[in-house]
Amino acid sequence: MSFGPEEEPREYLPQPVPSTGRELLPGIFLIIVGVVNLLLAAGGIYVSVAFNQIPHAELQKAYSDLPQDQRDAMKQIGINGPEDLRNFYVRFGLILGVIWGVAALPTLLGGILTCARRARGLAIFGAIVAMLPVASPSCCLLIGLGVGIWALVVLLSPDVKASFR
Repeated sequence: MSFGPEEEPREYLPQPVPSTGRELLPGIFLIIVGVVNLLLAAGGIYVSVAFNQIPHAELQKAYSDLPQDQRDAMKQIGINGPEDLRNFYVRFGLILGVIWGVAALPTLLGGILTCARRARGLAIFGAIVAMLPVASPSCCLLIGLGVGIWALVVLLSPDVKASFR
């Protein structure tokens, strides 16, 4: 089928609805939450590495300087000496750092996709991950929870849904 110079081709594909711009601000805040979570993940890993580098004599002195009631409380949870204390902080920091780092990626990606109005399902997933307290350390500060709820409300609204490709 050819069109003459006087005829204009008709579009048969549905055209995307122009953006209202409502999704831009929640998307930016999802990106901020993702970056904060990445920084907190790096902090957890840093604590792990820093505790692993403390010399044994220094750790022994710090442990012996603790009040007896604190050492007794630590013994109740299984920390019986300075090496157990080191292992606790190394493992705890590393595990939390990895969990937070992995969970920050969908939040960051969800924010980018929200701003770009693409892959709405992944954007919704990123907003949900931002609200999880274990996966999102900024959720403990209520930042991730508020931003995640805000992003979900905006992403589930009909006009924003129509603007996604």
